[in-house]
Amino acid sequence: MKRIFALGVLALCLVLPVMANGQGEAGTDELIMASSNPPESLISKMGQKFADIVNESGVVKINLIVGQSLGDMNQVMEQHMEGSVDIAYDRPLWFGPFVQDFNVMSWGFTFENKAHMQTFFDSDVYKGLTDQVLEKTNVRILGSSVDLPRMLYTREPVQSIDDIQNLKMRVPRLESYVRLWEALGTKPTQVAWSEAFLSLKTGVVDGIEADIPGALVQRFHNAAPYITKTEHVMSGFFISINDQSWQNLDDAQKKVIEEASREALAWASEQSEKETAEALAVMVEEGAIVSEIDKAAFIEKSIKEVKAMEAAGVWSKGLWAEIQTLK
Repeated sequence: MKRIFALGVLALCLVLPVMANGQGEAGTDELIMASSNPPESLISKMGQKFADIVNESGVVKINLIVGQSLGDMNQVMEQHMEGSVDIAYDRPLWFGPFVQDFNVMSWGFTFENKAHMQTFFDSDVYKGLTDQVLEKTNVRILGSSVDLPRMLYTREPVQSIDDIQNLKMRVPRLESYVRLWEALGTKPTQVAWSEAFLSLKTGVVDGIEADIPGALVQRFHNAAPYITKTEHVMSGFFISINDQSWQNLDDAQKKVIEEASREALAWASEQSEKETAEALAVMVEEGAIVSEIDKAAFIEKSIKEVKAMEAAGVWSKGLWAEIQTLK
């Protein structure tokens, strides 16, 4: 009898640590989800939308982390690949450092409009890129959707491409961004997103590019009141999951995660239209000056550098041209 009791205690001791880690026969009970965007940003709202849908299902819990408590997006992505962050969400271009062909998405004027980019997301070309992400980073992209174009914000007015020559331009730590703004004639300066406003205010940089809702959250127009509709890069959204975390889910949990991803991404794409219009109106009311610009010179310089980018291995040869056929 004592032997049976001892074996029972031993078995319980072996099972409890597994259950404490959130894994058992029913799969994983809690998933860590993170990005590095401010809570007010549309990307963070998309993450909240996803988390709410999943948590309401009751089959798995999302522990959502917003802001930069885990570091910037480069650091979040590292944790995502390692597995301490189960689910990540942000812009697809953040896969560029790991799968070079994603760099083409942040190259100027690659996509003509939202429909063009969505066609790309739905294509076999993009499927091939997501397969590479899974193979190289152990991250499974659940889905992607389209945002609106990014604009230029400067301390001084910009009427032509001549006005940005040698401009100190804030860029993220992404090679394609640095090379794009070099090609356009600026002096790219890598500054953390959280430090961008102060850098504009103090003149460390004289310009920055961003989507309109994101720029309002950061109050860029208070330091750089000239908004130029360059529409140089079409933005997008993604939600992804570490593949080991995915394999630990049961079928019911996987279904909820996939459905929540589709719904949250579609919501963010639709919401971007509304939030962009509202954000731009607020900035104008607060003194921002919005101007159109002849983009021909920008497009010409951007396209002229495509072959150089491919020769340097920033993305695969012929990829940019292939994307143009998807219009």
